[in-house]
Amino acid sequence: MILIYSANPYKIIIVDHNQIENSQKKLLERNLIEIIDHHKDNIVLYNDNIDNNNQQNIIKKSLIYPLGSCSTLVILEFLLQIKKDLQDNNYYNNNNNNNIINNNKSILNALFNENLLFLISAILLDTSNFTEEGFNSRWTSLDKIAYEEIKNLNEKYMSNKFSNEDAKIFYEKLYNIKFDENANLSLGVPKLFNKDKKEFSYNNIYKIVWSSLQVNLDLINENFSEKFVEEFIQNNIKDNLIWVFKYNKIENEKNFSFIKIYFNSNNDSNSKFTYNFIKEFNKYLLSQSEIKDLIYSYNEIDNKILIKLNESITRKNFEPFFKKYFEQIK
Repeated sequence: MILIYSANPYKIIIVDHNQIENSQKKLLERNLIEIIDHHKDNIVLYNDNIDNNNQQNIIKKSLIYPLGSCSTLVILEFLLQIKKDLQDNNYYNNNNNNNIINNNKSILNALFNENLLFLISAILLDTSNFTEEGFNSRWTSLDKIAYEEIKNLNEKYMSNKFSNEDAKIFYEKLYNIKFDENANLSLGVPKLFNKDKKEFSYNNIYKIVWSSLQVNLDLINENFSEKFVEEFIQNNIKDNLIWVFKYNKIENEKNFSFIKIYFNSNNDSNSKFTYNFIKEFNKYLLSQSEIKDLIYSYNEIDNKILIKLNESITRKNFEPFFKKYFEQIK
């Protein structure tokens, strides 16, 4: 980041990132030209020194949060424009410039011949390869459109093909790599907890950290010791009120989702909040028709909350209930 600021050689587009730490704002302000994201912005990204015209146009958003893949936005932002240039015969005829065609096709060659699997890997993972039960819970029609556009462009202009069977095999490889227990545990606790971590702020008061784990937390505690994990959490929860961990675990051949909530115990002023949250959050969830039937169990254990859900659920699906809960607090 410091190199980017000092040398100033690059223009930066941030993808799938809705928060910037204060220490990073100054390093980015001269270089940042665009943000492609599908999350709600939780902080003001720029100060008054940023050019107003640039600031007004710098953020691009999707209307489908919390669903969908951010990779969809990237694809629709850039690849469809290339497709338009390639297919717009009037454009080529009016300009009568074959270099335009060659230049754009060279871009497509670079994208598809070298990065086709990279372009679609995130979409396949985010959508679980477009499972029917995931529609409107993990993916939307916009994701499918972006994915099919890539495949169509690839088949029309490039020699390499990518069939549905290829997609299935590739997705299974990606899934096995993502959830490989030994590979995940080899990362160590800091990387495990931080590699898919997002921060949320509600009413500009309540700050929450969310981590989605690719290996269940019980196994992490067994491998590194529960005491070490607890100390790491408390040492890194900082000014946030709670740290939420979402993970899946198979029990009796059924896949359950778990939400484990740790409270910041470093600040005595948080004790009242912790007491009220533990007391009220279960009642709140049971009052919500969309989630109450999914709650298999809700337990307080050593001043922590463990919620067991009777089917797999994503952070994108569960986080809005936190949002609604905190927004109702006066």
